[in-house]
Amino acid sequence: KPSQIDVVNSSRYGESLTLEGTVDTAKLGDAVHQLIGYIIINDSRDVDSLAKKLFSPFTSDENKIKQLAKQARAFVETMYAQFNPSKAWVEMPIAALNDTNQTIKGNIDLLLETSGGLVVIDHKLRGAKTPEQQQQLANDYGGQLATYKEAIEANGYTVSGLVLNAFNSGSMLKVSVKH
Repeated sequence: KPSQIDVVNSSRYGESLTLEGTVDTAKLGDAVHQLIGYIIINDSRDVDSLAKKLFSPFTSDENKIKQLAKQARAFVETMYAQFNPSKAWVEMPIAALNDTNQTIKGNIDLLLETSGGLVVIDHKLRGAKTPEQQQQLANDYGGQLATYKEAIEANGYTVSGLVLNAFNSGSMLKVSVKH
């Protein structure tokens, strides 16, 4: 576990979103992942019809569905503008041995190849509007980002950025981790 986790930069790409009632956040998170991945792979074609299919189990409000689709598009546009990746991999599997010979395995939500190295982006449904909420999100998931970084670097690659996508607040948080 990292000894220090800090939010070094926060940028807004969207607005705060909420859904009424009780929502299965794991399934909603999966739907958000699927929509973002689809936009990256398909350049925003048919996003609204896919969003309707993905989000109709969570809300019948068409305006909410359009807001969710707009937020996903805004994330992708901001991500491309901010990192200018030459390649983007969605749900990238990773495996490596760490320094204690344990196998590290997982799927990175979004891995970007940039001129400065690889950028790891982890999507979180949870919003983080205030600096305190942003730091709490980083504290909660910084260990996961550090593990991905360790696995990538064990395979001989350079990681130039660790980012949390706080989807419900439309925020991207660049995180640093120190051991």
